[in-house]
Amino acid sequence: MIFDNGKRGINLTSDGTPANHIGAARIRFNTIVSHDRSPVAVDDRLRGLAAAWLGNVAIRTDGGTNYVYTTLPYAAAGNVIGGGDIGFVDFAGRDLRITASSAATGAATGIEDFPTVDFEGDPRDGQQLDAGADELE
Repeated sequence: MIFDNGKRGINLTSDGTPANHIGAARIRFNTIVSHDRSPVAVDDRLRGLAAAWLGNVAIRTDGGTNYVYTTLPYAAAGNVIGGGDIGFVDFAGRDLRITASSAATGAATGIEDFPTVDFEGDPRDGQQLDAGADELE
């Protein structure tokens, strides 16, 4: 979970040297709250990067609608995006665990490559896979 850091939550960047570039990146099962920037960015100089954005919860509280800042293509599935509380325990207090009524509940079902436990160590079950860092118990 990444929140209130004043920057993008995840930023894949480049120094401009292709020899230093990674070939693939899978950004998966994160909960990111950003105030005035897209929660995720991929530097456009990373041409040829096989990028995937899977099972994340991305909240952008400034009303912006760009959640992944890049012009490069990327695969996306099972993500939940929003501008505020999508069914967290206490969004204002930053308890970003999800509730049974959360939009994240079951949203990532069908993604085959997922972490087997959430950020608290709770098991993930592919039968009903929740988006974000928290798996509903």
